[in-house]
Amino acid sequence: MNNPILLTNSGINWLKTVYNKKQKVILINSTNLKQSKKNMLITWEGNKWKQGEKDDLYLKKIITSLDEETISKIRTIAKKWILPILKHIL
Repeated sequence: MNNPILLTNSGINWLKTVYNKKQKVILINSTNLKQSKKNMLITWEGNKWKQGEKDDLYLKKIITSLDEETISKIRTIAKKWILPILKHIL
């Protein structure tokens, strides 16, 4: 519990946005970067139809503020755990 894995839906949505299915690589350019961060924050914040991850009781304890360092950790964990799955499924 001292060092939790930050595998969240927002990280997975970030990875889905930057992952190229045909080439099976992560493509990060200015357009992808902007759209991926937007998708990540939408998942984190939620909207009027779907509750965001920021309201999850477990994530509230682990992630007190969503700063650049935390976003970077979430991205790294998504790459480590979800990228191998995407490469084999798609």
